[in-house]
Amino acid sequence: MAFIDTENDQPSSNKPLDELEVEVAQDGAVVRVKALDPAWCEDRTYLPYAYPPGQAGDGGVDPGAKQDWLSTMGLYLEDLRWLLCLPQHRFWSNMVFKPECVETVLSFLQDAPPFYVLEEFPGDQDMRFLYQQVYHHVFLVVSRLATCRESQAEYMSLQTLGDLVYDNYLFTVPMMMDVCLLYGRTRRSQLHGIIGTVFSAQPNYQEDVRKSVGSVAKSMSYVEKQFAGAVSAEPVKLSSKGPRGDVSARELRDMVLHVLDLAATLSSFLDVCAPARRVFHQQMFCLRIVNLYENTLPEMYSRLEVLLNKEGAETLYADTRHKLDLARVELLAAFRHILAHPLHCALDAASKGGAATVKRHVDDYCSVLQECLSEKVFMRDYHSAHPVDVDLQLLASVSPDVEDKRHYLMESVLLSFDPPELKPPRPAPTALHLPALAENSDGFSAKHPAAKVTGDRLESLIAEVKDILPHLGDGFVQRCLEHYGHASEAVVNAVLEGALPPSLSSLDNAMPRIPPDLQLEVANGVVERSNVFDNDEFDIMTQDNVDTSRIHKGKRKSKHRDLSQMLNDKSALSEIRDRYIPLGYVDTDERLYDDEYDDTYDHLDVSIDEPGGEPDRRPLVVPRVLRPREEDSSGPEDRDDGDGEEEGGAPAERRDQFVENPEAVRARAEQQRQARFGRGRGRGQAAAPPPRDVVGGPKGQGQSKDVLHNRQKKTTNKSSRSNHNRKSGAQWKRSKAMVPS
Repeated sequence: MAFIDTENDQPSSNKPLDELEVEVAQDGAVVRVKALDPAWCEDRTYLPYAYPPGQAGDGGVDPGAKQDWLSTMGLYLEDLRWLLCLPQHRFWSNMVFKPECVETVLSFLQDAPPFYVLEEFPGDQDMRFLYQQVYHHVFLVVSRLATCRESQAEYMSLQTLGDLVYDNYLFTVPMMMDVCLLYGRTRRSQLHGIIGTVFSAQPNYQEDVRKSVGSVAKSMSYVEKQFAGAVSAEPVKLSSKGPRGDVSARELRDMVLHVLDLAATLSSFLDVCAPARRVFHQQMFCLRIVNLYENTLPEMYSRLEVLLNKEGAETLYADTRHKLDLARVELLAAFRHILAHPLHCALDAASKGGAATVKRHVDDYCSVLQECLSEKVFMRDYHSAHPVDVDLQLLASVSPDVEDKRHYLMESVLLSFDPPELKPPRPAPTALHLPALAENSDGFSAKHPAAKVTGDRLESLIAEVKDILPHLGDGFVQRCLEHYGHASEAVVNAVLEGALPPSLSSLDNAMPRIPPDLQLEVANGVVERSNVFDNDEFDIMTQDNVDTSRIHKGKRKSKHRDLSQMLNDKSALSEIRDRYIPLGYVDTDERLYDDEYDDTYDHLDVSIDEPGGEPDRRPLVVPRVLRPREEDSSGPEDRDDGDGEEEGGAPAERRDQFVENPEAVRARAEQQRQARFGRGRGRGQAAAPPPRDVVGGPKGQGQSKDVLHNRQKKTTNKSSRSNHNRKSGAQWKRSKAMVPS
């Protein structure tokens, strides 16, 4: 305004801001103006935060869009610096009476990229440097809004600060959640003091947090309804259960980002704002987190596999799955912050000596844990990330009543593991707090060699990695652990950042783990093999590199053409000749006759035939049955009786005793067949039975014995033929008057 001297305005006395008056010159006169007054507002145009331009196909940014964004954000940075340079009374007057000042700060808090999408920010160095400047100055403005005393002359009471920020909506619960999401991981200690000052200055924020619990629960219910994965308090039709069939890939990705933003915001806010933990615990918000984690997230994973795990969408699938894994980590962290409230209260009460208060908080902690024991998936992941036995041990140190429940709770928690863990696994660090590794990840295992890990310890390390990355196969995780010296943190960090070496990235992520066979070790250390082919050079279960050139598929072609060629092949004899020559089994002399041969058998009584003499031995005789017929010159006396002539003097046909003539066999069989079936009848027809007389002679003259026998046989066997009961049938018809008598 015209009466304000913007260069020489000074506070008139050392008073707080709400009581301070500033002397200014107006038309040559000095007037007093309140320190908080709309007159101190500057007529200035404030720019909102602008989204950075998108990256081109080559990863760069369009030069025109880049220059436009740099110019806009340069003006935005000048506005922030101008606000920070104002005196206290002018700064607060602009923030209270100039809504545009608050809106320009809120635009950055709402639209700035959080940590889980920060990698999508353009990689241009100028743009990143300017963004870091804006990021820093926005935090300074937020810090000044929570500062009561800036100097000895510029200060205000804590109550005045609370009234200003609460009545003028300078701090709201959503605004504090956005601040925690952006700065909770980089400036946690400073942000903890800012949020603590605001809640101390204005207790009404406690009620606002209580109301915000319903809004967060409503957002969770929206996600649950989309996938119908949670048990709602309202009745749900059976037809509406199950995954929605109309969820597209884009909608699924938006849902994953929504869940991740909700989980990360809630986790960051509860980590910084201690009063919010008590409110969320009183509202039993832990059960809502468990419900979403146990029922909805598995359904989202299954829909992700169906919609995005396809050829051509590998990058989108990997990015979406990575964000869904981060959402799991953040939900577990949020649950941990809420459940830690009764734990911290019990420890604080124990230091003050309140036994009843300690018991109440201990029972509160155990009751929440008991409500979650039935959710196996959640309890397995939560116990792996935040061991329950550590909390129970702390509670047992301040309350002896926990000892009775401790064993029951731990047994129930370990039942969530399949198979049950013998030892509780170490807490797996989240992907956001992993230690930084060297750039050359391939040299990690070489610089840090580790002993071979097997058994329960290896199972525990695999479980730690799969708690964060459940989509990986056990075999793939085992290979990664062996490469990184069995450091589960290094494996998780390398997978999340995509920094795996080529030897691991080329493997199948879902590769299962083949457990070692149950082998017995004897005293001398020799392992009994369960199969003769185990651990040989072609065992693909234990060998990574197998010489496939030595493996022949199909029928091997032999070098021999046929059987005779194979039998005539004497090459094998020449191969073993050199082996038996030193033993004296092979005659190497070219002469075929041995001079000492005649003396070999002199000590034996062996007669030697004289030249020209007749050998005294039986001549070679061919068996009679094998001789040809013309060679058989033996007389009748040498033949058997059966081979002699028949009684009629006709010579009997000579019978071959070795093989019977097939023609004679067939002729004899035909004669037997003709005798069986009779002459003149067709083949297969039985011979006609002999005639049987049943008529006999005239009546009264007596019948022969054969006739009587035939009549008796006919009477006995007449039931085996048809129409044997015509007489009785006719009598029955006449008795019924069916036929004329």
